[in-house]
Amino acid sequence: MISKNIMEIRSKDTDQLIVRHKISQEKAKLVQIEGHDREKRKNYANHEIYEKTLKLLECTEKAKEFIEILRVEKTRHFKEQCMLIIDTVKNQDI
Repeated sequence: MISKNIMEIRSKDTDQLIVRHKISQEKAKLVQIEGHDREKRKNYANHEIYEKTLKLLECTEKAKEFIEILRVEKTRHFKEQCMLIIDTVKNQDI
């Protein structure tokens, strides 16, 4: 349902409100969704992968420093880099 500058998305079966979006009157303007938790989930996932990687590297200061550099300098690929480290460490014969 759309009214004025608000769009509501509801369940077809129960009519329960799923999400409410503001509609911008400006062309190509990004409208931030209040309460959207994608960033929260992403940050939580990154924290989990950080902890897992750190644990596999035995929580040394060098490991903390290295992972922090990855997190800051390779933000876009941080998770993939950590997964590669995890896979490599797990496949080592120690």
